[in-house]
This record gives sequence, structure tokens and C-alpha cells, in this order.
Amino acid sequence: MKFHWKRLLNFELGEVFGLDIGSSSVKLVQLDKNTAGYTVKAVSLKEISSIGEENSDTKNVNTVKAIQDCLTSNEIQTKLAVSGVCGNDVAIRNFKFPKLPNDEIENAVLLEADQVCPFDVGRSAVDYQLIPNGDDSTRGVLAVATNELIESKKQLLQNASLENVLMDVDGFALLNCLQEGRKGEDISGSAVLNMGSSYCNFAMVDEKGMPFIRDIPFAGEEVIEKIAADNGVTKQEVKDSLFNSKTHRSPDSRFVNSLEEASGQLIESINKTLQYYSAEKKTSVLDKVLVCGGFSLAEGFVEMLDNRLTTAAELWNPFEELNYDADSSIADVLKTKGSVLAVATGLAMRAI
Repeated sequence: MKFHWKRLLNFELGEVFGLDIGSSSVKLVQLDKNTAGYTVKAVSLKEISSIGEENSDTKNVNTVKAIQDCLTSNEIQTKLAVSGVCGNDVAIRNFKFPKLPNDEIENAVLLEADQVCPFDVGRSAVDYQLIPNGDDSTRGVLAVATNELIESKKQLLQNASLENVLMDVDGFALLNCLQEGRKGEDISGSAVLNMGSSYCNFAMVDEKGMPFIRDIPFAGEEVIEKIAADNGVTKQEVKDSLFNSKTHRSPDSRFVNSLEEASGQLIESINKTLQYYSAEKKTSVLDKVLVCGGFSLAEGFVEMLDNRLTTAAELWNPFEELNYDADSSIADVLKTKGSVLAVATGLAMRAI
């Protein structure tokens, strides 16, 4: 079951690319699709400058600069971007009604959204997708995002001279990426954990095709801050060491040793999510957590998760399941940093 939303934005046909705009970096992926599946056409990853990030206007300028750098480094011709949203201003809920006529479904979904969302649905965009179940009911999943969040994301793209032709939810982009890469396989036994800087996105789909999405507001930045505080160093020193970005030497053992304790709250949140899912679905079908996102590349992080989570964890690189030219200039990025690009890849898979 591929998740397709129709109402968040209006759009016209054209070639698109996926643009994952995070709080610390921008990721771009463009794909070609044919009968053999998806082939990577372009990919780029640019850090957002932290200079002046305390000021929101300066932060936005830095983000737009990173977007433009992604475009110029690949000579992207199209201006049509697919972006994603997540976090506290996004709500994902499953619904199940008695069998309804088609012309009554949308009003029923809007009423359900108003009852279950923690923010004002009247100032939000609501979308939904029906999921066939073969019984006498109407079921599916609804997605709600505040107008403020949507407009802020659209404004960033507009400032970068792009058109935001479609907006997805990061969790669904992850599931689409996993499903498209594993055509014909049952993915209900695997969850995806996207470790970003500000949010951790947990996503999986059960054996009936119903998604389960949760955004955890504790992620890489908080872990780095705690390691830095515990060791009396700057956040940049921790980043440079754990991600081996400048020194190309083994990471400082102090930081690796601090990683588990600094990740305590995150681990607790993920384990609670796993337990909640098992209790809600009354199942123990989940057997693997596929870890991706920028913080997944921190030295020792995935191994630590594998030891501490109630379910086995492993690093997931979606490009191991997609086609690309092994001799191309982007091959090294796909091999070494492919796990960072999972959301952007799922966004790039959206057809318009």
C-alpha cells in the first residue's frame, strides 16, 4: 500500500525531486522510474550554517542558501519540489467508521480530525487515504498539518525560487521508500527509525496495511548537547569527533562512552513507542528496527541502539535496494551517507 495524499497542495504534471529540509541539513534526491524500478539521477547533501542560527530570519537565510547549494551542485533543471513535514504541528491518526457512502467520507474524516488532533483543525490542512479491508467498514489514515507549518515550508522553497508542488509527511515518505525498495516483500515486520537533529521519526505498517507513525521530539541535537555538557567541550567538538567529519581519526573515547547515557531519554521514548505499538496491535510481529537519518552515522550509535532497544536495530541504507551507476560521481555519497537520504528518497518517489 503506497500512501498518496491529494489535497494538501494543488499541482501540475512535471518532473520533481525530493527535498528534505531538516533543522541542520538539506537533502535532495531525484529519481528516474521505469519498468526496472527507480534509478538515482541526482543527490545532494548540504549542511545548514549555524552562524546566527539563534535569529529565525538568519536561520531561514542559511536554510535557503543550503537549498540553493543542493540545486547548483547537481545542476537541477526542474523547479518542482516535493517536501515533507513532521513534528508537533503534524498529527497522524488511523480511523475506522461504519460503511459510509463516498460523499460522506470527507465530512466524517474532518469530524474525526477535530476530535483527535491536539491543535486547531480549523487552521490546518487535513488529508486522508482510504485503505481497503474487505469488511463492512470504512477505514484509513488521516494526516493533519497546521497552516503555519505548511506556509513556513512553502516560503523557504519560494525564497529558493522553487515551487512546492506536493507536501508529504516524513513518516509516510520513509514507508514509501522502504516499500518501493523491497517490492514484493512483506515489510510489516520492520520499523523505520529516522534519527534527525530535532525529531526522531518512527514509522511502520502492520500486516493489514495500516500505518503507525510517531514523531519523538528528542533526537540528535539533544544527545550532542548532553555529551558536550558532560565533557566540558563544545557541541562542534562532539560532532567533529563522532561523525569523523574533519579529523578522519578514531572518535574521542570520552564521547563514545558518554553516548549511551546521553541517549537515555531517547532510548526510553523509542522503547515506549515499541511497547505501545505491540500493546495496541496485540502483536509481537515487529522483529527489526531499520535506523537511518543524520544521527544514525554517529560512531557507535546504531550498535548502542541494538543493545538497548527491545527490538533488534541495524543501519538502513535504502540505496542498497535501488539502482544507481556505481561509477558515477554520486556513488560514494550513496554508499557512505545513503542512510541520511531516506526521507528525501521517499519524497522523490511521489508521482504527480
